[in-house]
Amino acid sequence: MISSPYGRRVARHGDEGSVYSIKDSNYCVKIPHPNLTPVNYKKSFSLNITEKDKINHIKAHLGDGAVIMKKIDGATVLNQPEIAGELSHFPVSSFNKFLKQITHANNNGMLFDGINQNVIINPKNKSITAIDFINANGLYYSDLLPLRMMYGSLVNKEVKPENQKLIKNKIILAAVEEFKPGNKPCLDTSEFDFEDFLSVTNTENINDLNKNIKELSTLKDRELAGIDVKKELNSAYTKTKELLNK
Repeated sequence: MISSPYGRRVARHGDEGSVYSIKDSNYCVKIPHPNLTPVNYKKSFSLNITEKDKINHIKAHLGDGAVIMKKIDGATVLNQPEIAGELSHFPVSSFNKFLKQITHANNNGMLFDGINQNVIINPKNKSITAIDFINANGLYYSDLLPLRMMYGSLVNKEVKPENQKLIKNKIILAAVEEFKPGNKPCLDTSEFDFEDFLSVTNTENINDLNKNIKELSTLKDRELAGIDVKKELNSAYTKTKELLNK
């Protein structure tokens, strides 16, 4: 353990900084490193936070890059691969909230760093929370690949194949939920990486799924354009879910 004026070291000594728990609170502090110059954090304290700060769970700035953040309970697949077993039984709504977190960040110029240590899974409240977003600025990826990002952050070689499959299908179902009748998708329909994701994950029924999802996307675009396709869209939506639940 590394001592700190803010409390016990509870997280990681990563590329960007060290994270410490603030005793008797629901918060932690992240101090960037190397930090060679003493900083008067109390004097530099500021509650002036942006939407990008909120996306990274920042509650206050302390100066010199140090921040106070909300403490998020749970574990990562990297530290506890067995948690994927519980994750695979989370409701689709949990995965949909995770998808919306990633896409909301993207819509605000922030890109999710989709690796295992950047997602906290909490079996108690069935939550999946991304904790590390970076300023995109066109420097990292030209295209958002939300389904790949989700899967890459939730699965590794230690996760049992049966759990990998369940997680994969729930990720697809979470994205398909965005296309149900009357719903406004969290991304433009062209930004969902269905075809790429189905291919790289060797998904069963890939031809039927690709066909149904393309139809679903076309119908959703027509609905968004003001055309009444509710019956056809609901049929395509239902068929796609049935294929994934086989």
